[in-house]
Amino acid sequence: MKDFSHEFFQLHSEEIEALPPGYEQVLDWFVLEGAETDEVIIMQEEIHNLLLGEIEYFVGPPTCWSPGYYVVPTDGCLVELGALAILGAPYDADQLRAMTAHISHDVDCHLLDIEIPEDSSNSIWVIRRFTQAHLDSELFHETMKQFIDLSVNVRAAVISGGH
Repeated sequence: MKDFSHEFFQLHSEEIEALPPGYEQVLDWFVLEGAETDEVIIMQEEIHNLLLGEIEYFVGPPTCWSPGYYVVPTDGCLVELGALAILGAPYDADQLRAMTAHISHDVDCHLLDIEIPEDSSNSIWVIRRFTQAHLDSELFHETMKQFIDLSVNVRAAVISGGH
């Protein structure tokens, strides 16, 4: 008879830390939608990444862009969700803005934002920040779906060359 003994990964109680408020709800939503993630490291990192479709999403502490650096907002936001819609596009930041201009008018620049960094990454981030009220809302599922749709639309606009 074959020996099928396995060594299972076990966390020691001192290694187990609670996720910050809001993270678990957002991560659970993604997993239920079929996102891929590494459950072993989920408790070990401050920013969690997931893959849903062709877009990588990151769940972490809320930040806001202030000229030259990121700051932690003081408006009650608990969690930030970032979609790396495009990375390494063959376009500069101005071209990326032009390609997504028809989409960008639907964002409010704080809770929902499309960020095109001026660095050389040629990337586009779609950002959604949540307060406790947003997390508790009956519209949470719909808000998440709209965020995913926006991320997919931004990606499609660039891949199609802005058409």
